[in-house]
Amino acid sequence: MIDHKVTIGGEDVSDAVVSIKVNQSNDVDSDPGKFTITLANRHQKYTTKWPPQVSEIEIILYNWVYRAGDQNPSGRAMAEYLVATGKMTDNEAGPEQAFVTGECDLGHLADALDFESDIYFETPKDVITYFLGLHKPEPIEFDWDPALDDRNVFKERENYNSEWTYQSFLADICTKQLGAIFYFTEANRLQIKDPYSSVGTYNLDPYVLYPGQTTSMMGYRNAVVVIGDESRDQSETAVGVHGSKPIISDREHGFDWESIEKIGWLMAPVFRDPNIKTIDQANAKADELLRFYAKYKNALTEVEVVGIVPPIQSTVEYTPFIPISAKEQGEFADALQGILESLQAKEAEIAALQGRTARNLTLSSKVRGIVVEKEVSYSIEGLKCKCVISPGLVDGEPITDVEGVGSLLNWTEVIEQNMY
Repeated sequence: MIDHKVTIGGEDVSDAVVSIKVNQSNDVDSDPGKFTITLANRHQKYTTKWPPQVSEIEIILYNWVYRAGDQNPSGRAMAEYLVATGKMTDNEAGPEQAFVTGECDLGHLADALDFESDIYFETPKDVITYFLGLHKPEPIEFDWDPALDDRNVFKERENYNSEWTYQSFLADICTKQLGAIFYFTEANRLQIKDPYSSVGTYNLDPYVLYPGQTTSMMGYRNAVVVIGDESRDQSETAVGVHGSKPIISDREHGFDWESIEKIGWLMAPVFRDPNIKTIDQANAKADELLRFYAKYKNALTEVEVVGIVPPIQSTVEYTPFIPISAKEQGEFADALQGILESLQAKEAEIAALQGRTARNLTLSSKVRGIVVEKEVSYSIEGLKCKCVISPGLVDGEPITDVEGVGSLLNWTEVIEQNMY
């Protein structure tokens, strides 16, 4: 069962809600996170009800999941999703319905810095705290990621003054000084965050609509592994007999090593085809898929889910539909362990040459990425969420060009405890 709680200007209007739509992104160069609430306007109750720009809005959605078991005797559990928080910008009310729109505080970042200062600041965090505290009509509160503490030193100093907007100021100091990203959360709080920091991992498998293999293959990848059917040795009578050698593409095929060394590992979901009977066929398929992935310079992938709203900057994963048995899945995982060890050794070599710590790699048939944008729709028809996910980040930005260079966040770093 899906339920909701909506408050506008401190008033609970949940009983009047007809539908909700929310759009949000961690791209601060885009429009602010926006939402529209449609209310049943009985007796013109909500006409000119709330003043714009100052009326707070909060949208919470609930999903009641029913399960039986000793640990849950009532058979019921509730998931709660804070979908949006912000201020009302308009109320277009008619005789039947009122359309209340709002947005997060991202729009305030277009304001000019309120003060010019020659104060000497010890750290970038001190500068951020100072200027955000001067914002009018009220300060902009923010959350600082402790993972940035080691980088909280100036690489170069800039004279910030009234010629800068809050947005350009944050973009400059986060990118140049900290290697950080900044965005507003669903709770309407500004985040200064290390792009390697996730706000949680969500398995979308129970919620995905139409998780087709074709859809999952959108987006640039530079590493592909193909697994076929078990080999069948030929007997003297030319009748195929069961063999034990797994059919897996070689490391020399399906990998763009130049791209991997430049921007890191962008692992494609492991591709399995029971019609592949030889290693040569697996190698040919791996090279074919690598060429296919190389066509997509925009690495963003969309997935639509029902009954769940993953937060912005969360890690999500889901499994494309692959009709194989549990026994075959187990054999699949065992067969991949050898090539994974080989790839991990190669990553250690690359890391040593680049003077960094080696990343942990995983191989899985799952699609994994970070939520960089989402569109939520809720009505009597149910709760749906379209998520835009990116396989990684370059300099704090979603990868949208294969020529991108810089520090890479590759979400294969998330250790997958159970591949299936």
